[in-house]
Amino acid sequence: MSCKYKTGVYQIKNLVNDKVYIGSASRVTKHGCSYGFTGRFSKHLSMLKNNKHHSKYLQNAWNKYGEKNFKFEILAECPSEYCLKLEQWFIDNLNPEYNMNPNASSCLGRKLTKEHKVKIGLGNKGKFVSQNTKDKISFSNRAENNPDRGKAISKALLGKTKQRRCGIKMSEQGKFNNRDKRRTHKSITRLSLDDVREIKFRLKNKEKATIIVSDYKCSYSSIMDIKHDRSFKDIKIKNE
Repeated sequence: MSCKYKTGVYQIKNLVNDKVYIGSASRVTKHGCSYGFTGRFSKHLSMLKNNKHHSKYLQNAWNKYGEKNFKFEILAECPSEYCLKLEQWFIDNLNPEYNMNPNASSCLGRKLTKEHKVKIGLGNKGKFVSQNTKDKISFSNRAENNPDRGKAISKALLGKTKQRRCGIKMSEQGKFNNRDKRRTHKSITRLSLDDVREIKFRLKNKEKATIIVSDYKCSYSSIMDIKHDRSFKDIKIKNE
């Protein structure tokens, strides 16, 4: 089995001062394949290079010493289900300087700086939470404590969603306004309604679409949509 699919505990070591970050590779995909060490190393490397790593201690050291002074090393291999326990053992015994959390894969015990707390507060300030989102949060909390009630609430929420979707109806005038707005938008087509009438006339007289495309400088698909009434269906020509 390649390193890509092996699971266990690893460390990211600073070769200058021997300080380390400890983590575990235990992720499993929906197809049942382990993400493995290779996937975890790639993710850490990507975050560090983009200055977005969750450990500010490791990120600051990476920025200071550079990629060439860090090494990814496998400490131990184990089945996926034992990774967290083994990771915790290494954290407890090695006291890694770059881990912000004292517990494996948990934020329990993590101390946030005042600056971080302010950023979180500002980020959430003024956010609008829809009633649908509130219902989902409420459902999630109740379903966790009572699975049977959670199923009933889930069906009720699904019914509300369908009602909302089915209840949206556009007036005939609104449909016309929306259609005309789309037709005149430069990202849709450059053809005027007079152009469309001329194109329909030429198509009815068996003129090749490739020739019409070159004359009007539009896409071939636009001409074919007109020909098969996928667009401008309501535009009629006089001799129809």
